Amino acid sequence: MNIFIDFDGTLVDIAPRHYRVYKKCVKELGGTPLDKEEYWKKKRANVSWDELLPLSGLGIDKKDAYLKLFIDRIESQEELGADELFKDSLRTLEQLRANGNKLYLLSLRRNAAALDWQIEHLGIRHLFEKILSGHSDTKEGTLLKKADIVRQTVDNPSEVVIIGDTEADIAAAQQLGATSIALMSGIRNEEFLSAMHPNHLVDGIGDVDNIEL
Repeated sequence: MNIFIDFDGTLVDIAPRHYRVYKKCVKELGGTPLDKEEYWKKKRANVSWDELLPLSGLGIDKKDAYLKLFIDRIESQEELGADELFKDSLRTLEQLRANGNKLYLLSLRRNAAALDWQIEHLGIRHLFEKILSGHSDTKEGTLLKKADIVRQTVDNPSEVVIIGDTEADIAAAQQLGATSIALMSGIRNEEFLSAMHPNHLVDGIGDVDNIEL
């Protein structure tokens, strides 16, 4: 089986980095950050920056400046270096490979070089056939991007499993007729993911062991 696995929120815990960068950017622009619990609750419910920034004491006229700061920093080596794998990530990846599956890391990162650096830094490159990445600046493009990458990578894209924590992972599987496993460990909550009707919805990467692939 060819298994395409997302990275942020799937294999690594991104909550600390996201909040840390949000807080720095808001403060730099003169706002007042929400506390971590409230910020993460809203991000996981897919609340937009148009709503989040006013709640953080920033006028909507600061949105472009905020997004530039956030995008420049969220994938910086300094920030990425603090990310940690979820406790079950390495064990699950090794078990999936031991079962004869081919694993592909599939991320929608803007900075492919930074992704490569982080994979090396975490010592997991050897577990993947390929490291695949791509990005779209539009929501519509994002929902199409992963399916396009899968089609370009394997001969039978319907005979794959896609594991991830966002709508992009579920949408890709649905476009391909593939199997989706949605995880609640990342940037979207259970209610949001469930509404997209993935084939499987589990807490985190360690629960993939309980699914017959």
